[in-house]
Amino acid sequence: MKKNEKAPEYITDLPNGDKEITISNGIKIKMREPKVKDGMMVSHESDELKREIALIGNLCVMTSDDVADLTLKDFSKVQEALKSFL
Repeated sequence: MKKNEKAPEYITDLPNGDKEITISNGIKIKMREPKVKDGMMVSHESDELKREIALIGNLCVMTSDDVADLTLKDFSKVQEALKSFL
């Protein structure tokens, strides 16, 4: 999803610029917009997947373990929300 494309129904754009992602169990995950310092905080991680998990955890106020426990279907929804910021 590109920045100007319409978001799928499971991603809601909030008035403050954050995103809300509804995952398969009905839980809503709030993701704030990434800042440069968020990228700097995970830049030490050489593995791209681990770097993305850490970044998503930071933006959604979740632990990396919580993010890793998402189903692949739900993780792809959260990844799509992250990509919509870029």
